[in-house]
Amino acid sequence: MERIRDELGISSVFMRTSTARERAYHKWPTSKT
Repeated sequence: MERIRDELGISSVFMRTSTARERAYHKWPTSKT
């Protein structure tokens, strides 16, 4: 159970980081890689 909960937590954080990164990517000019 703990392992599943950890995986869910990691996936949740990953999704949050992905969303934030996508927002920053759209915010900054596309010329910046």
